[in-house]
Amino acid sequence: MNRTFVLSLVLAVALLLSVAGIVHFSWRPIPLGVWVLILLYPLLTGLLFRMVAGARDKSPARFVATVNGTVITKLFVSALIAGMYFYFSRDTAKVFTLSLMVVYLANTVVFIRASLKLMRESSN
Repeated sequence: MNRTFVLSLVLAVALLLSVAGIVHFSWRPIPLGVWVLILLYPLLTGLLFRMVAGARDKSPARFVATVNGTVITKLFVSALIAGMYFYFSRDTAKVFTLSLMVVYLANTVVFIRASLKLMRESSN
């Protein structure tokens, strides 16, 4: 796996954990599900990045389709996680859903930046 991608992902997780810790201790308690999500969501992002890296050498159209498909997959997985959380824990669902979208956004930014770098490398 790309070293820059892994470093960016680790930095994003550290930033998210720091922000969650600050919010948890200064303003509002963060549900346990958010902490688990911050730690496990990058595993999904890494798995999907490996798929994109494998499609890089096939063709440019396949690479773009794979990138788009992985972003949509992460969005649907996020919606499924949010729906299950709503079903099982309505009292903290609003905080969890907002946190989920922040985690999704941070991981997607890291993923897209690394994917664009892969695309530039493969076109050279």
